[in-house]
Amino acid sequence: MEKSFYLGSVDAEHVKKEKNFDVNKLLTLENNDAVVNIMCNNCHSVVEGTMAAAVSLAQAANVDLPENLSDKYFLTSCCLLCDQSDNEVSVELKGIKQFVN
Repeated sequence: MEKSFYLGSVDAEHVKKEKNFDVNKLLTLENNDAVVNIMCNNCHSVVEGTMAAAVSLAQAANVDLPENLSDKYFLTSCCLLCDQSDNEVSVELKGIKQFVN
């Protein structure tokens, strides 16, 4: 599936990768309708996803969506900010504890 289907698209020629990623970005949600964080494995940007986004990403990852997402995040191979030339995006549902280990 093309990444623009899941993540949209924007023009962003240069996005700096974060060298010292703060895992706390995965632990908090600021928007009332957000249920999960989505992290790009390429540029390490983190965006919040709604339940509709979580359902779509779980389908793309070919996993069942757990009832409780508080200790989970979606990891994508690229995002609309770094917009890799590859049109395919891989999606995984990960546990936050896995990130810190």
